[in-house]
Amino acid sequence: MTNNNNQGTGFCPYDYTNVSVVSDSTNSILTTIQVPGGACAAVYDPARGEIFVSSTNANLVSIINDTNNSIVAKIPWGLGPMGLAYDPQLGEVFVAVTGSKSVEAISDSTNSVVGAVFLPNGLYRPEPWFVTYDNAKREVFATDGRDSTISVIDASTLTVNATVTDTGWPEQITYDPIRGEALETDNQNSGMSTVNDTTNGWTNWGGDLGPGSDPTGVIYVDGCHCSFVSARAANKVAELDDATGLVVHYVPVGVSPEGLIYDSGRQEIFAATESSNNVSVISVPSPLPPALASVSVSPSTATLSAGSSQSFTASPVCTGGPCPSGTIYSWSMNGALGSLNSTTGSVVRFTAGLTAGNTYLFVNATLIGITVQSVAVPITVTSGGTSHYAVVFTIHPTTCAIDFNGTSQSNASTGSYLAGTYAILANPCTNFAFHQWNASGGVTVQRPTSSGGFANVTGGGALTAYYVWSGRPLGTGNVTFAISPPSCGPVLFGGINENSGSTIQFTRGNYSADALVCAGYAFSKWSATGSLTLPTLGGNPTTVGVWGNGTLTATYTWVPPPPRYTISFQVAPSTCSPMSFNGSNKATGSSATFLGGRYTIHALPCTGETFSQTTYQIRTGLSQAFLNPWGNVSVSTNGTLWVNYTASSTPLSLALIPVASSVNAGQSVTLTPSVTGGSSPYTCLWAKNGTNTSQVGCTSASFLFMHPGNYTYRVWVTDSVSQIAESNTVTVTVTALSLPSRFVAFENASAPNTIVSEPCSGPQNFMNETLTGSAHGGRPPYTFWWNFGDGNPRVEGQNVSHAYGPGFYRAELSVLDAQGRNASTNLTITISSTTQACAAVSTEPSYLWVFIVAAVALFAAVVAVFLLRRRRTD
Repeated sequence: MTNNNNQGTGFCPYDYTNVSVVSDSTNSILTTIQVPGGACAAVYDPARGEIFVSSTNANLVSIINDTNNSIVAKIPWGLGPMGLAYDPQLGEVFVAVTGSKSVEAISDSTNSVVGAVFLPNGLYRPEPWFVTYDNAKREVFATDGRDSTISVIDASTLTVNATVTDTGWPEQITYDPIRGEALETDNQNSGMSTVNDTTNGWTNWGGDLGPGSDPTGVIYVDGCHCSFVSARAANKVAELDDATGLVVHYVPVGVSPEGLIYDSGRQEIFAATESSNNVSVISVPSPLPPALASVSVSPSTATLSAGSSQSFTASPVCTGGPCPSGTIYSWSMNGALGSLNSTTGSVVRFTAGLTAGNTYLFVNATLIGITVQSVAVPITVTSGGTSHYAVVFTIHPTTCAIDFNGTSQSNASTGSYLAGTYAILANPCTNFAFHQWNASGGVTVQRPTSSGGFANVTGGGALTAYYVWSGRPLGTGNVTFAISPPSCGPVLFGGINENSGSTIQFTRGNYSADALVCAGYAFSKWSATGSLTLPTLGGNPTTVGVWGNGTLTATYTWVPPPPRYTISFQVAPSTCSPMSFNGSNKATGSSATFLGGRYTIHALPCTGETFSQTTYQIRTGLSQAFLNPWGNVSVSTNGTLWVNYTASSTPLSLALIPVASSVNAGQSVTLTPSVTGGSSPYTCLWAKNGTNTSQVGCTSASFLFMHPGNYTYRVWVTDSVSQIAESNTVTVTVTALSLPSRFVAFENASAPNTIVSEPCSGPQNFMNETLTGSAHGGRPPYTFWWNFGDGNPRVEGQNVSHAYGPGFYRAELSVLDAQGRNASTNLTITISSTTQACAAVSTEPSYLWVFIVAAVALFAAVVAVFLLRRRRTD
């Protein structure tokens, strides 16, 4: 059973000190755990399989192991720990500490406090009650019913990002990832409020449960895109629609429901009812159909010069799945800094006026009876001034014409224009079809491949219209090819290689042209003269229109080769050569050239010698020095690389044991360094996957592996005289766990069914009976627990012996496999007495074969039954 919002829930009783473990398959109590000082709230840590329980009265946070249902740690805590939330990214549990005015963090690996943030003072002394965690923004939301605020806390830095004021009494809180909001119960207003995790703004969202309903516990359920709220005074649990915040269903439960928790495996909600002293189980409904939640606008902001324009596109955002079609939009704006071409449709165009300033664009979206409004889109209009800018028009071929701002323009014509946005149109041209626009300088085109559109003028520039032949090929044309420089080429024209200076005759039409790769050069541009047309000058490959004679030129630019540097290698003494540079062995006195960059170095082991240091020298002196036999060298000039060794009368060596290991994910491996030679004491440095780690020491170390893969480990040891030795590389192969069997079965769990015992004389005899169980399926090893049914404590063991007196007993055998799945079976045992003469005891054994489907939930639901609530004070 999991709480999908990672927060603890519930109020803090003063009388009860128990946590009940409830099976989600039988809805019965499996066991009861005594918690000192009363259970306030609980949260589950799936990474470690532990439940954290706050005890306000005892100032403790207790940690319960979900395998054996026992308390494994008790952490003394401030004054009045209440709400809890789990952060899976940091592996930390956040605690709202009322008396200490703080939210504090516990590391789940060390079970210790790793940080705290104190809430700012408001009208009263701050008193945090409950917390929830926002996975998207990595923030913690903490409610303060005394000051009517919600604090937004950065989980990584433990700093308060924002303090949001509520009009009521915020109590319990949950996070809704669909809305991107924290939902909190508002007892004073008998409803729900939200805090947006982007704007940190407060909204009286909805969820009106009626006057005096006393909403307490709240939890978001992703299975139905809805929220559930316990109405304590109304003895109901309300289901709220995620999109509208309206109550869509009431579920009557016991008296005074408070704490809620969600079981995602069975899609059920457990509600603790204070005055009924029980837990109600609520089935979560199927997911609601998609519903309109918000509308987005792209772009979300714009800066336009006076007279220019910009298109804006609206899109609906729905919960519960993709939005259905049929969204109706209504656009509006404030101020008089521009105009809209339309107030309906998903796309509108805003045209800026001549006055600079700021304005906002709004859009309402309506879908299936739901209307929402977007966040305001800010638009900044900058002054276009009164300057006129020259625009030069070019048309290929020159026989065609275009319209600019409603005026016809021919090839090589010019015009003078104010800054602004102007309509452009490529006019029809006989035997030619429009291809694309090209603009330069202060002229830009909004839709380059559309014959009609808009051009923005912000300065002097050029506008070019390209057409391609679309009529019947007529006649031929001689094409001369030029390649600059001539050493490049050939070019591929119409599928044929053409060298520089060649002239070929082609039938009129469009041909593909591809400037092939030229060593040491990069393609720059195409150019054409005569009766040849090009759609663009820069693209490659391209299409060339041949309508007569002309010259096609492919221009390349020289690309200088990157510099190379000469590195000399020296090993002292030379008997220890070679060294490893960039993975290749280099003998002493050798040299090689390299591009500038970063390279790996490694001083290989040398018999009778101990590595001293590595130095890299350049012309100006010493550049880098290393005291490890491996490292990195940055090459940016010529230089010499030295590896120095010192003689060792007692060579230092190091072996890492075992040399290899294979484990499953979730298991650990212990590695042991074995140091010989040299002079003690020794210092060891560990590396994982070639990178230094924080692990130090020459003693055994254990490593836990949670993810499949190959992991390499090495150790370097330094002795008291600075000798350094490197261990072998150990590879640990981690494989993923195979899926467990869906069934865990217990068989041959046998015991005498009927036993006749003769007291003979004196006190009644007790019969010692041996109980034996076995299991298969699941994942071994197994843990066996026997409950003898006579009030004695449970006993662990596969084969156990127990003394029974006369009577009727129902013994239970429970088995837990290595992955936490369990199953159980019952045995009926009857012990009867008789007044017959003493005789041999007769037994009639029976064998019980039971197959029970394993619980698929990770742990049993932990629900604290809460009786008394903290009384609010002003």
